[in-house]
Amino acid sequence: TIHIEPDCIWNIGPEFPDSELLKIFFEKNSKFKNHIAQDERIAPELSRLIEEALCEIQKKDKEYVIALKTKIISICILLLRKFGTVRRKSHIPSRSYNLESLENAVKYIENNLTNPLDLDMIAESAHLSRSHFCTVFKRIYGISPWDYITIRRIEYSLVLLEAGKLNKREIALSCGFNNTANFYRAFSKIVNAIPSEI
Repeated sequence: TIHIEPDCIWNIGPEFPDSELLKIFFEKNSKFKNHIAQDERIAPELSRLIEEALCEIQKKDKEYVIALKTKIISICILLLRKFGTVRRKSHIPSRSYNLESLENAVKYIENNLTNPLDLDMIAESAHLSRSHFCTVFKRIYGISPWDYITIRRIEYSLVLLEAGKLNKREIALSCGFNNTANFYRAFSKIVNAIPSEI
């Protein structure tokens, strides 16, 4: 799973136009796939770029942020060349969407990931109404706030599973799920496996 914060692309620099890099996400045509199988022609190159990006994050060598952004650009270009986009007037959001507000909301989610979360409180942290926040969030991130929260909780559960210090019920509660049934359901949907198989 690749999760790239939109402002990472927005802040790359003037030499790389936002709209060109982001249009694959906002102007998807019918060929676009959220899942790329191993036998896809672009899979080996995509895997290599992801591995190299992870390596940059882990090593944190000099100028690793620039190197990481270069990998992200390469991933976007690869996807653009593979899938193309719909030819129409651009619907790509601009910086006027107040990314800072969304960043505040994401920070609020991250800081409260293991606690019960309320959409009104999250929207308030972004200084937006609930409905406007949900609209802008989905526009920028491509998923609803609740889907984002679920994905982040499952990602955290994978860390806890790898550590091996808690049982499945304790992990479910530690990740903000109110019962193991909901945890297993979300885990299976996102990871395509059950926790005991990890």
